[in-house]
Amino acid sequence: MKQQMFLRLQKSLEAEAIKKHPDSGFQHQRTQTVFSTRKIEMKKQKFHPRPLKPMNNERPSWDEIWIDFAKNIARRSHDPRFQVGCVIISQDNCQVLAVGYNGDQKGGTNRVESEQPGHSGFIHAEINALIKMDYNIPKKKTMYLTLSPCKACAKAIINGGINKVVYSREYRDLSGVELLKNSGIEVCFLDLE
Repeated sequence: MKQQMFLRLQKSLEAEAIKKHPDSGFQHQRTQTVFSTRKIEMKKQKFHPRPLKPMNNERPSWDEIWIDFAKNIARRSHDPRFQVGCVIISQDNCQVLAVGYNGDQKGGTNRVESEQPGHSGFIHAEINALIKMDYNIPKKKTMYLTLSPCKACAKAIINGGINKVVYSREYRDLSGVELLKNSGIEVCFLDLE
């Protein structure tokens, strides 16, 4: 490996010297590196690992996959109290329509405005996702959340035309969940922990 790096460096230095001083009589010689077949085969094995087998020969459900995706999106949040992720997908599981996480506006400082519960000053994940969603897609939509929605977000979800909401943790106030259910939106709690 060190020899290959040295040869590349040497070639680049030689090429530059020829460009700067074409009359110097300096000539570029080709070098050839010989690899053993065994080393190449070992490198192939390193870069092409076997696919992971599902545990207990069970495939994860789509709900589990999308909640895991929302959890990864939540990792982008700067909120020290709740890192919330949201994924909106078509109900046929073919299209991710929008993603969001709780955070500041574009270019914001990402600082908590207040330590008082419910007053962090961050835009909620549901709102960030609904802002980004393409409303011209006529398919039914499912929203996956890492935390159940507050009442204000539930109202936005209803107006956003979401047909189903799946969440993996409960917020301290479940009035948002009740509002969704009373509005005819299917709501599911998915406990993966």
